[in-house]
Amino acid sequence: MEHSPDQSSDEIYSGGFGFWCNNFPVAKEYIHDGGFKKGVPLLEDVVVIEGATHFINQEKAGEISSLIYDFITKF
Repeated sequence: MEHSPDQSSDEIYSGGFGFWCNNFPVAKEYIHDGGFKKGVPLLEDVVVIEGATHFINQEKAGEISSLIYDFITKF
């Protein structure tokens, strides 16, 4: 089955990639080497927050809030 890129207008994504990157090398390659961005063409940027896992908005609240604020103020 061929992967069809998400054509939605989502341009920012927040999630805990730590578990996946640390335990599944193919996931790390997908996220860090452009596969994730290619799969979501309107994604503006991929930012990996080191030291955060699933509850990224709680674990790194200040950093996440800053990134979201910076993204929103571009419009």
